[in-house]
Amino acid sequence: MTIRTLDKHEIANLYDTELKSHFPPSELKRLDRIHRLVDQGLYRVAALFDNDRRNAYAFTAGPEKSLQLLDYFAVRRSLRGQGVGSRFLHDLKKHGDATDYMVEVECADAAADPAEKRTRRRRIDFYLQNGARMTPVRSQLFGETFRIMVLPVKAGIQRDARDVAARYRSLYRRMFPEGLSAEQMTVTIAPDK
Repeated sequence: MTIRTLDKHEIANLYDTELKSHFPPSELKRLDRIHRLVDQGLYRVAALFDNDRRNAYAFTAGPEKSLQLLDYFAVRRSLRGQGVGSRFLHDLKKHGDATDYMVEVECADAAADPAEKRTRRRRIDFYLQNGARMTPVRSQLFGETFRIMVLPVKAGIQRDARDVAARYRSLYRRMFPEGLSAEQMTVTIAPDK
């Protein structure tokens, strides 16, 4: 299996054929915004291929050699639970250009029902099992509640919550230069318990 960066045509195909079915509409950026961010060098889309078959993909946002946002990450449904996602995440950390990754995960406690809570908990557990740590940073983004995790590229690096929150806000300001209102985005740091 190999990782390859996708071009705009491939991104558009992925957006229409998979991204729309893997993520709720409230979490999707418009395709023209994604293309604009790619043109600005602020966004990259990589996929894991087995021959010509796309098995997984990752959309990452942020300047090179920085703390980046793992914006979208998914594995082909038929391959889930087989270690493909863990292998891809490992290879992405090894071959990507991030110093670390921020990961937005839906807050399990805000789930509408027990089934959704289990799904959210599984996502959180996946990232924890792959070396991410939960931070006290939370965001309200376009009506969704997220917890922010940090997935270190190199072991032993600890990120301060204030730094994570500041970089997260800064990145969204760059992705949405027209501005985000307080109703669209709020970032907080939960107090230590």
